[in-house]
Amino acid sequence: MPRKKGSTKAQHEERLEKIETMMAVPVPVPRIVSTLSREWGCTPKQVYVMLQEVDERSLVQRRLDAPYIQERQLRQLERLVAICTAEKKYAAAVQAMQLLDKKTKALDDDDPEVDAALLAHGLPPKDPAESHIWLQRFMQLHLARVGRLRSIDPLTKIRLLFDGMAKAGLMGDKAIVQEDLRQLKEADRAERGGANGTVPSSPARGSKT
Repeated sequence: MPRKKGSTKAQHEERLEKIETMMAVPVPVPRIVSTLSREWGCTPKQVYVMLQEVDERSLVQRRLDAPYIQERQLRQLERLVAICTAEKKYAAAVQAMQLLDKKTKALDDDDPEVDAALLAHGLPPKDPAESHIWLQRFMQLHLARVGRLRSIDPLTKIRLLFDGMAKAGLMGDKAIVQEDLRQLKEADRAERGGANGTVPSSPARGSKT
């Protein structure tokens, strides 16, 4: 029985590892595609699909490693503060302490509640009138996130909030008008549809009442 063409799971993993190694060198993507498509006897499109898979795996792994990378960075900053203080480099020590404080506060900046609300908010609608309302709500959610951030100093936070609220207010007026117009159009269409497009009958000309 002839063997089916294509790579096994182990071969596929080896190919992904080879692509990852070539990308780390780094080798330009067009050269990776042309080289490996000739070597493996597959189409350039298939190599591009594997390139995308490597990128997606790296992204997932980076997200998993992010907490540990942040912890190592915090320890490095702590050692840097100690070294600069011991060597009486106080300006550098203060800068390192400020960065350490900012990165520590950034650990608390995750906001699952806002993230869930944004996910539920969905993608913008195609209707222009509805898109204004969607965008206003989108800005409100991000303003709520900014208000909760600990990594931003109070003065910068106030400036960002006031700027965002001013823009959201301008958009809000337009969104309200657009929504009113949309409702009027829907009511008009419903009224016309209820009449089935017929014109009301009128008394015949010359008839006596």
